[in-house]
Amino acid sequence: MGRQFLKFLVLSVILLVRFQGQEGCLEEEKKALLELKAFVKSDGYDADLLLPSWVGDTHSNCCNWDRVTCNSSTGHVIELSLSNTRQIDTDIESMFDYSENEWYFNISLLQPFKELRSLNLSYNKISDWIQNQGVGSLLRLEQLEVLDLSGNYFSNSVLQSLRTLTSLKNLIIHFNSFIGSFPSQELSVFENLEELDLSFNGLSDPKSFPELRKLKYLDLSINVFSKHVMRLLARLPSLKYLDLTDNSLRGGLTRQDAGIFH
Repeated sequence: MGRQFLKFLVLSVILLVRFQGQEGCLEEEKKALLELKAFVKSDGYDADLLLPSWVGDTHSNCCNWDRVTCNSSTGHVIELSLSNTRQIDTDIESMFDYSENEWYFNISLLQPFKELRSLNLSYNKISDWIQNQGVGSLLRLEQLEVLDLSGNYFSNSVLQSLRTLTSLKNLIIHFNSFIGSFPSQELSVFENLEELDLSFNGLSDPKSFPELRKLKYLDLSINVFSKHVMRLLARLPSLKYLDLTDNSLRGGLTRQDAGIFH
């Protein structure tokens, strides 16, 4: 009886210590979030209005902040949304207004978030990362599965800086400045991709298509693909959803074209 009670007591203490040790967010990541807020503020935007819960108070738990989700067990930040931190109008006319200064995002500020799984940087009109910080800074985001870069000004070259993110399952680069042939070679490294959205760009037929065997969802709408892309897409054995709306599919799709995916 005494031994069982002792085991129970030791186990209770261990669980209590673990629970207390994981209460709230990690100090390193809290500091990093505040540095992100300061970066937005340095560009002349009212970060206090946009991120009012992000404060340096010692009693403030960053896991309870807006736009932040933590792992309840480890306290690490696992989801971070910095969508529209510049407070821009997101309608089409405003997005095509290039009079606003280009924004170069300091991607190195994300280095502390080692367990980040979802990152949303959409609708910020980001043109690129701050010089020479892309690849090296993204190396530590080994667990990132979802990346949303919609509504920015990225060109095809941004994929080079993302090539270390081989855990990505969902990549969204809708409404950017991708022009020319579909970037097959650059995308071939993302072998775990299940969803890919490159809609509303200026992409055209590639010579080949990456063999993304896990890809289930593909949105290529509002580009300049022709019917020839259909046979290339037959290399996607898991594909369940395909959107080619508003492309250059002259003559429409035939049953033979659709039969490629059976």
